[in-house]
Parts: sequence; structure tokens; C-alpha cells
Amino acid sequence: MAYRSRVALVAILAASVAGCTLPKGDPDSGTKSGPPRGDVEESTGSLRLSGTIGSGPQAQLEAQQARIDTKVPITSVRRIEIGRTRDGVLVSAFGLAPGLGYSLPVLQARRGGRPNGNGIVEFDFVVTAPDPALDLPDGSLSARKIRADLPIAATQLGAVRGFRVIALDDAQTFLF
Repeated sequence: MAYRSRVALVAILAASVAGCTLPKGDPDSGTKSGPPRGDVEESTGSLRLSGTIGSGPQAQLEAQQARIDTKVPITSVRRIEIGRTRDGVLVSAFGLAPGLGYSLPVLQARRGGRPNGNGIVEFDFVVTAPDPALDLPDGSLSARKIRADLPIAATQLGAVRGFRVIALDDAQTFLF
């Protein structure tokens, strides 16, 4: 492949990843149609892009952060495991997400992490939903498995008798 062809291919790939389009026309004849949005400088082989890309990086970051901040409960909790650590315990919850693409599992403490009247600390098992534009299928049960871990210091255990992890359809309790 000739050097100019490789440079043109790299320019097209870079522009498509960045969301820009290159001018249309026959590159060998020098004819171009439509407004120029990007161009390849043939003397240096470098890519020069211009024009707008999406709605701006700041707007994209804000939309992504809003999606991450919106948590939804998982469908069900399968089990809870408690492991000892050097500084306390590690609460591990295993469950099923509502579909494929759910991520960033978190155990969110209720009542600020204080135990209820029975000495049980309750957590909501929540995840971040995937981008709706991905249009992911529900997926099989094995593909929807998800896990969340939460370390708890021994100093925070005090009068705690156990942990309860709550999902949309059910909950699991671990007493010690």
C-alpha cells in the first residue's frame, strides 16, 4: 500500500472515531464536494480536523455522570458472604442484574449504616443501568450475575448482629 493511501486510511479511521467526516470526492483528482470538515495535508501526512464533534465533551461527560449517579436495584440477591479482614469484615453480595450491561454494583447502607432495632445493618444492592442507546438484550441468568463488596471496619461493627442485603424482588440476611 502506498504511503499516501496509508495516510488517507489513517485519516479516515481517526475522523470516524472522532465523529467527523472527511470531504467527499476523488482524492486523486482533487475534486471535493460538500463543506470541508477535515482534510489530510499531503505534504506532511498529518491530519487536520475541523467542525463540531457531537454536543461537546463537557455535555457528554455530564450526561455520563448523570447516568452513573442514577442507580437501580438489582432483581434478586442470591447469597451473602462475610469474610474476615485485617481491619474488620468484607461483606460480599451476589445477585442478578435486571439485564446485560449493568455495572458499578454498590451496597448502599440504609439509615446511614446504623443497625435497625434488631441489630441488623441493611443495604440496598444497586447498579448503574447501561446506556439505553446500546439496546442490549435481557441475557441469560448466568450472564446477569453481579457481585458487590463492601469492607467494614471492626470499629463500626459494635452492636451489629448481622447484615441484610435488599434487592427489588427479595432480600438475604446473614446473622453472626
